[in-house]
Amino acid sequence: LRQPDINCDWVLEGYPRTAFQAEELDFLLDNLEQKLDWAIYLQVSEAVMVSRSLGRSLPDDQPEIVQRRVELFYDRTIPILEYYDRRRCLLTINGDQSPDMVLQNILTLLSVP
Repeated sequence: LRQPDINCDWVLEGYPRTAFQAEELDFLLDNLEQKLDWAIYLQVSEAVMVSRSLGRSLPDDQPEIVQRRVELFYDRTIPILEYYDRRRCLLTINGDQSPDMVLQNILTLLSVP
């Protein structure tokens, strides 16, 4: 975030993951005299999340482990969604769609041609 070309816009993927990290990020951005315009939430149904995770065929992608990851995700995600929603900077996108449709929806909501 301190690179000279950062004035052109930036994207953080997968961070922040908790409301505490979001508060830390806001503090950092204030110090850098930057601001976060949008937090994008790719809303995916639990069934699709589990199916996609199990479809990766990684050694630790067992049903019990995946289910626990999904539970942790929801436990940690709801507070951060509320955090950004209160600040009116949360965009929610239907992540159950194809990757191309998800990208198009994001670009449309961000008004990117």
